[in-house]
Amino acid sequence: MKRSLFSRRLAYLAGLLVVAAVAGFAWVLLETRPYSITTQSTYSSPRPPTPAASIPARPKNPRHTSEYTAWKDLTKEQRQILMPLASTWDHLSRYKRRSLLESAKLYPKMTKQQRERFSTRIVQWTKLTKQERKILRKRYAQLAALPKDKQQELQQQWLQQHAETSGEPAQ
Repeated sequence: MKRSLFSRRLAYLAGLLVVAAVAGFAWVLLETRPYSITTQSTYSSPRPPTPAASIPARPKNPRHTSEYTAWKDLTKEQRQILMPLASTWDHLSRYKRRSLLESAKLYPKMTKQQRERFSTRIVQWTKLTKQERKILRKRYAQLAALPKDKQQELQQQWLQQHAETSGEPAQ
């Protein structure tokens, strides 16, 4: 029984599609290998591993050179700035210690009001999770984007609510 011209052409196109798919798959495999099969003889052994000593050392990022900075290793100025964290410093993660040391560098440039706020809030900040800090940063950015009059209005509302809950008079 003879097949129609349409079914023969369809079978031919399906065969071409299969060949193209196999060729594409082989090409992907060859591109992801460390060296192609065509550069090696089937009788030769694979390349020997490169000794670690011959690989040049990757330069270290100066921000990551300190794996662990103990409280006793901090400078006198750093210890004074980070004093609220003295009891918990050695238990903080490397990321938090590095971040706090970066903040301590900015401390001398802060105003007196900023320094006081830094000292009172630093302990609370270190207790927050990464996700909580991310949410607070996003909220701060949203508030900072508001017009100044709206910011002042929200600040007054917060001060009134805070005064009611703490029993202190609003500023």
